[in-house]
Amino acid sequence: MLFLLSGCAPIPHFERISPEVEGIVLNKNTPVPNALVSVINEDNIKKTMTDKDGKFHIDEAYKFHFFKVFGDTGYKWELVIEHNGKTYLGMEELILGPARDYVSTECQIDTEEMLKKRNRLKYIPDYYGICY
Repeated sequence: MLFLLSGCAPIPHFERISPEVEGIVLNKNTPVPNALVSVINEDNIKKTMTDKDGKFHIDEAYKFHFFKVFGDTGYKWELVIEHNGKTYLGMEELILGPARDYVSTECQIDTEEMLKKRNRLKYIPDYYGICY
């Protein structure tokens, strides 16, 4: 009873804290091979390199909780790209509750080209950087 009044209960579980992310990194619409792509959250960093076609894939991340908090917990994750000595914030997301399952994205590290594409979109979420 005391646990329920405190807003939590001892229910061991895993909660998704960052989604599965796949996409492509482009520079002036040309694939960027060998760029380092990272998904960063409060507990870990998952990294991969883009392949010869500029494509990448990173699996989701989970966090173990012994207590179940009733209500939504918040998580933040970021997609970061490193290439030729430059670091780009691809996107970031602050969410309540578990992270979404899956993100598919295109990341344009040539800022001018990215802005042209983004200007054609009707809705641009605040958490998107160079990826959309």
